[in-house]
Amino acid sequence: MPSPVTSREAALYTPSEPENNVCTTEGPPVCSADVASHEPESTGPGDAHPAPVPPPKKPPSHDRNGMDYFTLSGGASAIIGGDVSLTLDRHGHLYVGLGAGVGVSAAVASASIHGGQLTESTHDAPTSEELKSFLNGDCVQASGGIGPEVGVTNARTGTAVEVGVGVPQAGAQFQHNWYVLDLPIEW
Repeated sequence: MPSPVTSREAALYTPSEPENNVCTTEGPPVCSADVASHEPESTGPGDAHPAPVPPPKKPPSHDRNGMDYFTLSGGASAIIGGDVSLTLDRHGHLYVGLGAGVGVSAAVASASIHGGQLTESTHDAPTSEELKSFLNGDCVQASGGIGPEVGVTNARTGTAVEVGVGVPQAGAQFQHNWYVLDLPIEW
């Protein structure tokens, strides 16, 4: 007479074997839930089940509030002029830029500091790659103000609005930025 199949010897249903949708193929039906209920409880540290593994940590999420980058620039202009700028983005990437354009200013020399925010981003802040793609390379800028300043920058990958302070001026320029290095600063 054949011996009955024990719960430990039974072939259990697994998702990779849909043809075995019945819990076992031989002997009395034994389901995986039955096997779990028939196993002895842990009695010692050697029998204990391993502790559950916590889920992997998500990278820090940058809130959409605030500026995506800040730019400090200085230049000279008498209708036609140029400027030099330093830009730091929210991921710590530093860029240096050179620009030339047209404008009017209360003085021959001009200086400003402004922050910019990309307009295409969703509720999350732009990624490091999105900011590098926007800030590294050519762009066209237009700005103006009499102390407080507003402006817009358009690059091949998007547009940003800018606010800041500077010498009273109004103008537009073409600028090229180069990525320089990463700084240990993030916001």
